[in-house]
Amino acid sequence: MSSEITLDRLYQEITDTRKELKNLITAGEARLALKIETLNRKIQNLESENTVLKERIETLEQKNNKKNLVVFGIPNTGGKISEDFICEEIGRLLDVDVAKSDISDVYTLGKSDNSPRNTKVLRVHLKRIRETSNKKCFIRGDRLIVDGTSYTLDRLDGLDFGGDSGIRRRSEPSTPTSTKHFGEVVADELLSQEVEQQAGDEITLNEGNAPNQPDDYVLAGGTKKLKALQPIKVRTRSQK
Repeated sequence: MSSEITLDRLYQEITDTRKELKNLITAGEARLALKIETLNRKIQNLESENTVLKERIETLEQKNNKKNLVVFGIPNTGGKISEDFICEEIGRLLDVDVAKSDISDVYTLGKSDNSPRNTKVLRVHLKRIRETSNKKCFIRGDRLIVDGTSYTLDRLDGLDFGGDSGIRRRSEPSTPTSTKHFGEVVADELLSQEVEQQAGDEITLNEGNAPNQPDDYVLAGGTKKLKALQPIKVRTRSQK
């Protein structure tokens, strides 16, 4: 009799324990579901807020860009562009009086070293050297390596690597060769890299206007420099 009571009591305790565990699990699931729902609402609110902020940032950037001027064709001298120089250039280009107080900030766009335009100029030199000589040359960073010697853009200006007489300045006399004229090399290079982006321009190279320097090429309407140029971004102050 006592053993039966003991078994019944043990069974009841096990049953009660199972119910308690089940209730605990159910309550835990309910709390987790509530937390997940709360987090989902917060995520939705954050996504909505993020969308609104993106639109506001885009609007502010558009308004800010209306006050900016981007000036192209400034020679890359390696030094800092002064506000006086920018005022003078903008005044000359736009035919207006520009004071330093009208300018808030001046930035040089892109990297000064190994910029895409610098690389483009180096490729022109690279192709010219390969067309006119048997020297080993390749581009490394912002320099042109010719037979193991490193040349910057400044050093390349005016140098002639053609023929068997070695490197010389272009002003020095040399024996005429049957190699392709530099103007033709530049024209080929520019036709592949520039004209596709400038549908309205045509390159015209002939005996009368063929360029004599590696940094010049002729477009319909005048001679255009192919030197390393840096675009300058000028932010003007708000007009009250």
